Amino acid sequence: MSATIVSDLQVSINGKPLDPQLDLPLLCEVEVDLGVQQQGMIHMQLGAGQDASGDWARTLVHTYTPGSPVAVDVRIGDSTTRLINGVLTLTKLNFSADIHDSRFEVTGMDVLEKVKRSHNAQRYQGDLISIVTQVLGRQNIPLDSSATPSVANLSESQTDSDLDFLTGLARNNNCEIYVESDTSGDTAFFQKLDFDTADSISTDLRVNQGSQTNVRNAQFYIDLSGPTRVEANNIDSNGKAAPQKIASDLRDIPTLSQIETDLLGDVSFALISRLNRESKKSVAELQTRCDSELEKAAWVVVGKGEVDTAAYGDLLFPRRTVNVRGSGSLFEGEYMVWKVTHSFKRDVHCQRFELRRKLGMMLNASS
Repeated sequence: MSATIVSDLQVSINGKPLDPQLDLPLLCEVEVDLGVQQQGMIHMQLGAGQDASGDWARTLVHTYTPGSPVAVDVRIGDSTTRLINGVLTLTKLNFSADIHDSRFEVTGMDVLEKVKRSHNAQRYQGDLISIVTQVLGRQNIPLDSSATPSVANLSESQTDSDLDFLTGLARNNNCEIYVESDTSGDTAFFQKLDFDTADSISTDLRVNQGSQTNVRNAQFYIDLSGPTRVEANNIDSNGKAAPQKIASDLRDIPTLSQIETDLLGDVSFALISRLNRESKKSVAELQTRCDSELEKAAWVVVGKGEVDTAAYGDLLFPRRTVNVRGSGSLFEGEYMVWKVTHSFKRDVHCQRFELRRKLGMMLNASS
């Protein structure tokens, strides 16, 4: 991979690539932040100075207008990959006493920003796929429904933005709403974060020391600061609390090792989260809600670090699995890429990553 940002990175505004003679020399840094349960974001900083009239960044202000579409491509070898299609949402001029340190700062979000700004209060009837397709269709975003749950006979009322509505619908069905980009456009997904069916990244992350490593630095740990149990009361058709309490508990994972069981402690030590609203829905629906709330806290085995793309030779993307080697017997194995920030400067493309996996997946942890 070349060390220069001009040949490895291409940024387009309104469908037009930045001019390599006029615009790219001003580009100080580009970050593309992608992750689970978050919108993709692009953040750019350009050098800003005064023109002959004493005005500041006049051309930049007119080029990077909020609402403009922005796209970022990265090339490794002969392969070019679209990282994000986005919409500019903020421009900021940062002044410094040293004129050479003044910066023009630009922020954009992925195309779900259009869905966030769309609102159509109404009541929906039908199956889950048709409702999600209808909402996304208002912004011409196609849905890949191959892994969307088959839920029929829904009756849902929308009172907030399209994105808030879809996010709430996803939470209630233990799913996530997100988009992925390529050069032809964007595809939306409404599905569960599933380790077993996720695509894999072929290149291992090697955290061992010495010449064989491609990870600059890393840390691995188990985070049990979140809820380990979610509870809810089942309300019958008469509005009374039924004797059955619905719950989801990390201690019920059948593949827990002894070390993981010891880490969770006795049930009396559980950190309990209770659903705010009691439900008049069926026991199965309420169980799904409990499972969905616990899902966000279940990914407790965490790895963080950064790689130099020139040494790694591949790209990390969220919701893909990647194999980790050299991190010790408790922390080796496959992880879900939870978050990655692609950071481009003139001399390096760095990928800062966060990996996660659930309890019950630790290797060599039987003692």
